[in-house]
Amino acid sequence: MKKVKDKTIISLFMYSISTTAIVYQNYIFISNLLKNYRAFEWLCIKNEDDNIVHGDFFVCNEQENYVQFLLILGFIIQFLSGSIGSVLIKIFSKKIIAQAAFIFLFFGWIILGTALSYSKYYVDNNITNKISLVSFFLNLSFIFFGIGSDNSYLPIIYYINDRYPVEDIDKHLYIIENNNNNNNKLQKLKYILKNKNYILISTMSSLAVLSLFVGNVINITLKYLPFQNNVILVILTYLALCVIPAFFIANFLDDKTNTHKNDNQLVSEDNIQTNQDKNKINYINSVDDINNSSNNSINIQHIQHKLDNINYTEHVNEKTLLTKNLYNSGEKKEKEKNVQAASQNAVMDMGKDEIYEEHLKRRKKLFYLKDVDFGVLKDQIKSPLYIFILVEFFLITFSVCYFMFSLFDIYENNVFGETLNVYSLILPSSFIFTLIFGIIADVINISNFISFNLILGIFVYMLIYFYYTTANVTIGYISLVIYFFHQSFYANHMYMYMSTIFKQEIFSILIGIINTFASLAFFMSYKIHEFIKIKNKNNVYPKAIAQGLFVSYLVVFFTHIFYIRRKMRYHMISLPSSK
Repeated sequence: MKKVKDKTIISLFMYSISTTAIVYQNYIFISNLLKNYRAFEWLCIKNEDDNIVHGDFFVCNEQENYVQFLLILGFIIQFLSGSIGSVLIKIFSKKIIAQAAFIFLFFGWIILGTALSYSKYYVDNNITNKISLVSFFLNLSFIFFGIGSDNSYLPIIYYINDRYPVEDIDKHLYIIENNNNNNNKLQKLKYILKNKNYILISTMSSLAVLSLFVGNVINITLKYLPFQNNVILVILTYLALCVIPAFFIANFLDDKTNTHKNDNQLVSEDNIQTNQDKNKINYINSVDDINNSSNNSINIQHIQHKLDNINYTEHVNEKTLLTKNLYNSGEKKEKEKNVQAASQNAVMDMGKDEIYEEHLKRRKKLFYLKDVDFGVLKDQIKSPLYIFILVEFFLITFSVCYFMFSLFDIYENNVFGETLNVYSLILPSSFIFTLIFGIIADVINISNFISFNLILGIFVYMLIYFYYTTANVTIGYISLVIYFFHQSFYANHMYMYMSTIFKQEIFSILIGIINTFASLAFFMSYKIHEFIKIKNKNNVYPKAIAQGLFVSYLVVFFTHIFYIRRKMRYHMISLPSSK
């Protein structure tokens, strides 16, 4: 029954992530939704013919620009709030953070549906005095999406990691990697596929991409239900089928499954490594061994000696008095067992309580940055391995976002037909490639995987430059296909790299710094695209941006090949000896 229950819970988590995680990030879905309900058409000045884009997807450039602003607003808040949420999970619980996130998602969708309904009504009836209120609520909905997205599914990832722990996986993989056997890659793959922790985390992370498909379903449903206020009804149906159930599914994130962990595991998870803690743990473990022994005649003096070592004087005195009473009574053997059991339970309870309190104190200190080793943090931030991933992820974030904003500029041309609609339908399937390459990355080595992803980026912008120069449709299609794979590996490669190289308590802080710079990259891509599209309509700039990104990818790629790979190899070789 326990296995059936575990499988059911995992299946429910999969449903939750695949229907709620990052639905709003489907740019084509959001663009269609906002355009169809005439959001931000009030930004288009009708008496300026320059402002109206005839034959384009959007009514005007200002409308397109504001839709992109909403997405950037959601992206930036999502990256920053996800980092904050990862820390808050240590203070509160996975369940509380996840359910709070689903509340934000719930109200985000309610606000979006209501605002869109009023947007269409006001524009259709030329009502202008309440337009600013509609704009405010549209902005608010994307703020809520940003807060809710990462924090709704990251607690599930942490739950999986706690529920299916794996010990010494890196050491085991390292032994396989350095095995002289020619089949070591196959052995490594087999080991990974048997690893529940790795497979489930990779699957859960990849299923977030599948949630992009929800946007397509909403758009298709709205198209075939063309009645007034249909958007409110469709969104309410989505909430009833997906978001509300996900809120209750989060109840399974309660830490009851971990309450039976031994204290050694509890302490080691947060690196509570004081000598006093170790003595307590050793004693508690020895009591466990004694309880499991078939020999019930325990040496009381031996236990007293261990109690003295860990400063449990009060319990020693109490037990000594009780022991004297035993000898004075005629029931020595029977009561001796009772005293021993009571003493052991008292010490066990005291040890567990003290360790648990220390555990919470350490977590709170970490939250308030009191327990952070800033010397180690400074050294890691200055290390070439960290600087590389910071720059590389900034570049890929900028390029992926800039290309996404250019989709309508390039592929809304008549020669591409329904390309973008087809792309929107295919986009969620990238979760399959995310999962497959996530597994392959550990087999072929994360360094090789990063090289492969950088090569994809090089080809994307090389082809885009040729497209801008030649307007060749085939080149345009090929660049879109390569971009599809490149964006599929966008975030996963960074997290895999960081989990391979940096494994200290300050991991979440290092990720937070990377995400902060990534947020800056999002904003820069938005402002540069805005400058090119609205303020400086010059065909030279798109080519210049494509050239600049192509060269940037080349520089990062060769830096990785000739410098970072060697550093990573040295770092990985030194890992086993540090364990």
